[in-house]
Amino acid sequence: MNRTTQQGSFSFRWLVALLCVGALIALFVQWRVISELRRQNDSLRAEQRQLAAVTRDTTVPSTIGTAELEQLRRDQRELMRLRNEVRQLREQVTALKTARTDSGAQEPAAALDQAQSRADAIRQLGVAASTGDFSALDKLAELSDAAHAQFKTNHDASVFAELRPAFEVLGAEAGKGSDTALQALWKAMRMNSVQGFAIDALGAAAGQGNDKALEPLLEPDRYLILRSSAVGALKPAADSGNVRAIQALAAVAFEPDAKPLWFLAAEGLRKAASSGNVAAIDALTELMRSDNDNVRREAIAGLEAAAFNQSSRAQEALRNPSGK
Repeated sequence: MNRTTQQGSFSFRWLVALLCVGALIALFVQWRVISELRRQNDSLRAEQRQLAAVTRDTTVPSTIGTAELEQLRRDQRELMRLRNEVRQLREQVTALKTARTDSGAQEPAAALDQAQSRADAIRQLGVAASTGDFSALDKLAELSDAAHAQFKTNHDASVFAELRPAFEVLGAEAGKGSDTALQALWKAMRMNSVQGFAIDALGAAAGQGNDKALEPLLEPDRYLILRSSAVGALKPAADSGNVRAIQALAAVAFEPDAKPLWFLAAEGLRKAASSGNVAAIDALTELMRSDNDNVRREAIAGLEAAAFNQSSRAQEALRNPSGK
């Protein structure tokens, strides 16, 4: 009975012990679970804090980027406005330059047209005079007087050039045998304002073979014209081989008192000498010994042209310039 009781008591103690151990194990397991949950909870909180920090870190740049983007947009709008203003200014400058260029181009063109119209009008005066309208000579004289007045101011001899076409017409028509044109030149030769132009035109007509036009050039004193003008106007006739014109020029070379005319004589005889005319070659040989460099140079040029054309007379003159 007692043994049975002891055994039951022993079993009971073991049962209690097992229960206690089980309870302890349960408590331990529960503690471990709680600890693990706390750790996980702490980890989650840490991750949340980190995420929040990261979110803040990424939010600030996003805010800054938005502000910069807005500023960039404003800058772009301002840049576009400035570019538009610059483009408009460039267009205005280009338009202004184009206007000035067009104006500058039109002004010379207008001046050229005006000059051409004036030249044509003056030439028509020559045409009118060559057909018998001698009042055109008076208009030419007025233009010459104006040119002389202008020349006194600027000393530009080119102011007389615009009158030449009118007298070129008269000389050409007289050279063709027009008595009316020759009469116009004769009248002009008596007008102080245009006498020089008329004498040159008579020389051109004489160069074309008009002997009547040659007469006053051969006898300038008789026709009351300057000998210097007559000598200069003999060149076209001498170039054409007119013997009387060549002889008149050659005579000048041997006149000591005609020294101021020697250059004109040498110039007028060059072509005749190159063609082998003896009188021209002898005259140039004489002028080659002049103490005037321009005269001597012109005479030598004429003799060289003759020598190149196999003139033995010119070759000898060049070999022995002193004539000794």
